[in-house]
Amino acid sequence: MTKKLQMVFTLDSGKTLTYSLADPKDGLTKVEVEAAMQAVIDKKAIISSNGSPVKIKETSIRSTDEVALA
Repeated sequence: MTKKLQMVFTLDSGKTLTYSLADPKDGLTKVEVEAAMQAVIDKKAIISSNGSPVKIKETSIRSTDEVALA
């Protein structure tokens, strides 16, 4: 099973930007993730062709199972 932390930002253009990180640590909390996301927004650490993040939209951890077919 693989896990990815997904952080979704609202951009100043009204569009969204999803930033994913592989293998987040166990026990990660929403408060911790949102604090990191707010730091990204405050420091203008990410700029995309669609704009800059201005708001936290959502956070989640996505788990995926990969099963080889026989």
